[in-house]
Parts: sequence; structure tokens; C-alpha cells
Amino acid sequence: MKYAISIIPEEKGGFTALIPDLPGCMTQGETMEEVIANIEEARQLWIETVYLSGKREIPLPNEKN
Repeated sequence: MKYAISIIPEEKGGFTALIPDLPGCMTQGETMEEVIANIEEARQLWIETVYLSGKREIPLPNEKN
């Protein structure tokens, strides 16, 4: 599944990335390449954690993405 990723440059350098469809799924990186790799790992871990917990459903990507 493809989730939209928001990448925000930080004032003091580096980037923050988040996936709006997955609450709390966010990360940081010093370079664009690093933040992209980090958010992909965060997405995988977020989905795995929610799936294994069985406490809530994994949301589908927003159709507008």
C-alpha cells in the first residue's frame, strides 16, 4: 500500500517526515535520503506493531493520495 508522506525541512537543518494516515508515524533525518529511508522503516514498524497488537485496524491510504 502506498501512503502519502509529508516531509518538512527543519530550521536548524535536517528533515521531519510523517505519514498523516498513520497517527504518530513520524521520524527525522539529516538528509533527504536518510529521512526517506527512516520513514519507510517507521511505516513498516508502525503497521507491524498495530497488526500484532490486534488493538486497532490499520487504516487504508487516503484515496486522495
